[in-house]
Amino acid sequence: MRFIPGSQLIRRSDAELGALFRAFNEALARAEPLSEEWKDAQLSVENILSERRRRLNAPAPQLF
Repeated sequence: MRFIPGSQLIRRSDAELGALFRAFNEALARAEPLSEEWKDAQLSVENILSERRRRLNAPAPQLF
């Protein structure tokens, strides 16, 4: 799988992030450790987790 930078994750829904997280975790498990595919999957998983943390820590929108 190809690397997904954090800038592309901003516009993804929570459901899409979950699906990507699963797909990249599976790719990580299949890949040879320290191979290019493994490194791309590892970086992508870290970016997905970072985006999820960012959303959880974001202040709630003001209604008024």
